[in-house]
Amino acid sequence: MGESHQAKKELSVILVNYNDRVHLPACLSSLEKALSGLSSEIILVDNHSDDGSSALVRSSFPWVTLIENERNVGYPAANNIGFKRSQGAFVLFLNPDTVVPPAAAAALLAEIKAHPEVGAIGPALVHETGGFQVSFGKTVGFFSELRQKLILNPYYKMALRDSFKPLEVGWLSGACLLVKRAAVGAAGLFD
Repeated sequence: MGESHQAKKELSVILVNYNDRVHLPACLSSLEKALSGLSSEIILVDNHSDDGSSALVRSSFPWVTLIENERNVGYPAANNIGFKRSQGAFVLFLNPDTVVPPAAAAALLAEIKAHPEVGAIGPALVHETGGFQVSFGKTVGFFSELRQKLILNPYYKMALRDSFKPLEVGWLSGACLLVKRAAVGAAGLFD
């Protein structure tokens, strides 16, 4: 650690937090286990929380890089701040109310590396109760969103229970989104 610069990390995990102190311990503890053995960093961008989130991270999770915004700049801008600070060739955008299973980070990395043509992947999101949260869709737009919520989400919730095959999709949820740094550079940051 006495070097003037640290080696680049393979994976950067970026979390945006605003008054979600209640979920942070479970999320960060799960990440500590899930990232074990990986060259990684965790960056938490706090959007001026007033619930003690920053103090909790400083005292209980000192290995997390904490960026404290002077005001709530919103989710996209906070992710951009974290991305600009990150070093990883791969970046995992993650919501602080998630719990990452121990093998999930390594599995996501292996999957994206196995597909050089893919710029981003996301896992199936599973509630504590075992139900699936639909986190992807084909197209973006008002009518496609309406179709997604009324017709496709109920179908996908049933289909996801029975299949673990990768799907090609038009969009992925930012709740748990693994991207190649180069793909973000080509597409631009969050708008």
